[in-house]
Amino acid sequence: MHILELPSFFPPYGGMFCVDQAKALAMQGNTVRIAACINMSARLSPGLYLKAPLGTYMTQVDGIEVMRKDLRGIPFFPKACAMHWVKAVEKLVDKYVEKFGKPDIIHAHCCQWAGYAAMLCGERYGVPYVVTEHLSSVLLKREYGRDIYGAWQLPMITEAYRRADLVVPVSAELVDDLAPFFGRDYKWVEVSNTIDTDFFKYKKRIPLDADRELVLCCIANFVPGKGYDVLFDAVGKYRKATGDRVRLLVAGRFTDSDEAKRLADECGVGDIVEFYGEVGKEKVIDILYRSDCMLLATRKEAQGLVVLEAMSTGLPVITTDCVPKSVRINSGCRIVPVDDAVAMARAIGDFRKEGTNACRLASEKVAGMASPDVVGKRLDSLFRNVVEMKK
Repeated sequence: MHILELPSFFPPYGGMFCVDQAKALAMQGNTVRIAACINMSARLSPGLYLKAPLGTYMTQVDGIEVMRKDLRGIPFFPKACAMHWVKAVEKLVDKYVEKFGKPDIIHAHCCQWAGYAAMLCGERYGVPYVVTEHLSSVLLKREYGRDIYGAWQLPMITEAYRRADLVVPVSAELVDDLAPFFGRDYKWVEVSNTIDTDFFKYKKRIPLDADRELVLCCIANFVPGKGYDVLFDAVGKYRKATGDRVRLLVAGRFTDSDEAKRLADECGVGDIVEFYGEVGKEKVIDILYRSDCMLLATRKEAQGLVVLEAMSTGLPVITTDCVPKSVRINSGCRIVPVDDAVAMARAIGDFRKEGTNACRLASEKVAGMASPDVVGKRLDSLFRNVVEMKK
């Protein structure tokens, strides 16, 4: 198959899951390229905003060819900015077809706005389109403001869902989560995002003896939705109740901020936390391998890739009942109620008593649901069915 990937956002603004799935599909013998329009932000990256190339150009990301167009966003006018982006995607796809020919299928990532653009492009060229949905309602509510159900975006995105040949949420819970906005009038099949299971490979840890320092970690941005207030409180409660020697490693955007350090001090754990800030994959794997258990006090999670990455290395995880059921691997994941520091502290204590800080079975289960080969085969089969049905 000839597959064209359309991301809603792309580096330097995230979106590597598009590249990961493109690579997984290419592993199955498909021709896969990405057409990426990137809205440069004057606020987040003023240098790129001013110096971005004006034309369309070809590049490569992890071996995948990318036809790229850098746009200058329109500050303070979200509707004009979105429609400008959609028109630019349509023109970019025209250039793509002129250069590489018409694809067999268009694969959009996130219905807002790549799914909407895919609908328009699919109609123009008579090509089916599939939408992989990665985003939860949390981001939509933040964007739509107080008049959530009267937002101007809803009719367009609802139409793109309804007309899609297939919607592929990364967790089944996303369908219910997004239903108040877009309904359920579309065909969907759950497929996980990919985990680089070769990189996040199983590693046996140093045995967790009773007299050894307990090393905990959290890989998440320091934002309210990730629940660092609950996490720090839980670690503080556990430490106070047991007198145990504990070290907590935290990494992610803003985790090295003054606000994060102040919160840790207020919870009585500032002296045991190592604040790493935003780090690359090599540092992430180093932290996971150094740790005995990962904590994630999340308040909302579309899938929870970091949970899968941790368990892929064999690291046990304690997280909340906000993570999708498909991620809750019994042998590697303990679930506590959201916003319950007491329950998380108790779970840390239970984990400490059991003393098992590496689980090969959990690692194997993650590979069975989220390895590039497994995800690639699953998507390849679904896409071929869509193309065949369209004939």
